[in-house]
Amino acid sequence: MPLINRPAAVTEYRSRAIQFLDRLRFPATTADILAHFTRRNTPMELMEEAMALPARSFASAEEAADALLAIHQERAPHTWTSREVRDKLSGNG
Repeated sequence: MPLINRPAAVTEYRSRAIQFLDRLRFPATTADILAHFTRRNTPMELMEEAMALPARSFASAEEAADALLAIHQERAPHTWTSREVRDKLSGNG
């Protein structure tokens, strides 16, 4: 089972989103959330998911976190490979 579909991971992700939405006044638009996340130095994963939010207004941090979680659950997991490993795997290293 993918990590984000486990109940504890879902709760953790939602809580993290709410944490980064702290001090933002609601109702807030998607543009407000993006500006707030930029000021808060929010992790790229949350920032990317906020950029995928439809342009609309959210009544509360919880509502915005639920929308972010829905996008997160639809996305394929990020994969990252260092240049050294990538070069070695491709025979260039």
